Amino acid sequence: MKWMTNLLGKNNQEITQIYNGPLEQLHTSDVESIYHHLHPGTEVELKVEQGTSSTEPRIVAFYKGFRLGFIPAAYTPVVAQLISRGFFLKSNIEQVVREKYLPAEQLNISITDQFTQA
Repeated sequence: MKWMTNLLGKNNQEITQIYNGPLEQLHTSDVESIYHHLHPGTEVELKVEQGTSSTEPRIVAFYKGFRLGFIPAAYTPVVAQLISRGFFLKSNIEQVVREKYLPAEQLNISITDQFTQA
């Protein structure tokens, strides 16, 4: 898995960066209603959302119950497997791209794990 990068965290624990990039489909989310609460460092929750019978499951990012968007489909199998195995994934907003007084055009998130199982 080339796209995972290892970082050295507090107490020399190995931290693996699983994803760092934009969320998809912001236009179908609740971002317009809550964009003023979204800042770099804000923690978001990841959930596996089952698709219809013709689509694959997707990983959705939520902030306090509001849907923000999906991580790209290429990362879904790995992230879904880590979630289902009980790994503690930490996901934060890295960057909010928007014009003043307008909703976010792009949200970049970071997903990391210290590979500690529940």
